[in-house]
Amino acid sequence: MDLIWAEWERLFRRARRRIAAEALLYPAVLLLGSTAGAVLLYRMHPGTIEPRTLLVDLWWALAVIGAAATPILERYRRFLRIRRWYRSMARAALFLDQGCGLVAALEKAAREEEEPHRDVLLTVAQEFSTGVSPGSALADRRCPRALAHCFTAAGNEDDLVQRLRDTLRSRAEKYTRFIQAAERLAPVTAIAGAGSVLLWLVIRVAIPILTHSLSGGLYE
Repeated sequence: MDLIWAEWERLFRRARRRIAAEALLYPAVLLLGSTAGAVLLYRMHPGTIEPRTLLVDLWWALAVIGAAATPILERYRRFLRIRRWYRSMARAALFLDQGCGLVAALEKAAREEEEPHRDVLLTVAQEFSTGVSPGSALADRRCPRALAHCFTAAGNEDDLVQRLRDTLRSRAEKYTRFIQAAERLAPVTAIAGAGSVLLWLVIRVAIPILTHSLSGGLYE
């Protein structure tokens, strides 16, 4: 793989591990502890909380989370698709730089990918070999426009390698800025979410039990 994108791939994997370890660990422990405490309180004081109220709250929470998560998951799937294209073109650029022809470079890059992207690259390579224009072959396979433009604008294979590397560098810089922003926002978002759940448990579980206990209801 071309060094520019290989370095970004390492950065992405390290950032993903850091976010999982640093941003999610503390909120996960907080949620587990508070949920276990709420369940224990509920079992110690049965009848003080209306289960239907909790179920309605949970239903609405799941509906809100689902509505918010759907566009996020769609954007993440799009990111993974674009990442696969850039990764495969980074490999193709390296093979081109080593003296492989365009078709052979794409075929070698395809062999290092997983299906179905492997089949997509092999189909593109086959179409290249039969004279199909790069712009048409790549556009039909939903290749990112910036990468497809490298193929249509390049005058020769050396020019193509340089254009691919410039595009890889630009995309890597853009994604690096995104990763840095995600590392700053992820802990805050995770803690805020955990705090919201904790507040809900206090309002729906702890306060009713405490109120019932102080009013003498437990001793009637």
